Amino acid sequence: MFLLTLPLPVTPAVKKMTAFDVFGEEFDFWARMVRGTRHHEEWLSILPASSDRVLDVGCGSGFLCLSLADRVNNVVGVDISQKMIQLAKKYKAEQRKNNVHFVRKSLLLVLGNY
Repeated sequence: MFLLTLPLPVTPAVKKMTAFDVFGEEFDFWARMVRGTRHHEEWLSILPASSDRVLDVGCGSGFLCLSLADRVNNVVGVDISQKMIQLAKKYKAEQRKNNVHFVRKSLLLVLGNY
């Protein structure tokens, strides 16, 4: 068993943090390792040929959204983690994908909008 304790004071902001806010960079490193692999290509292959809009809930650092941006007109990536959304927006800017939008929301709020 692995137990990790963090020396964070329990404030309202800390209570709103997710594990991905704390470990976002590490998660992103491993998620980016999938890019270009057979697994990644399988994810992309399940998209119907006539898709115009894609909603990726739990988008993480956005690697799937950014790949999908070349295949559809509009991609929205949603994640509850502030850190993941920050990374996703950084990669979006680097890749100049203007048809991708990242939003920090919970799944329950997203379902009411799409």
